[in-house]
Amino acid sequence: VVTLIMYFSITPGATGIAEGGFVIMFARFVDQADIVSLTFGWRFFTVYIGMIIGLFIFYKEIFLNNKIENQTEKVKLNKAL
Repeated sequence: VVTLIMYFSITPGATGIAEGGFVIMFARFVDQADIVSLTFGWRFFTVYIGMIIGLFIFYKEIFLNNKIENQTEKVKLNKAL
């Protein structure tokens, strides 16, 4: 439900909308003292962990594969000479 609301929110990245929806949905089940830390934990584990993993994959695919391709081209040029 929160993800559906996030897709149709008018804020960039659903900033504030996702957290507010999460708080509204779970306020009955969680103590008031714990809802803020739970909301930030939820956002961290659902969004930012994926971004961090994606960052490592992006780095590997773009920069490390580019180095391998450059080395392969150098080997081909040396064989051609």
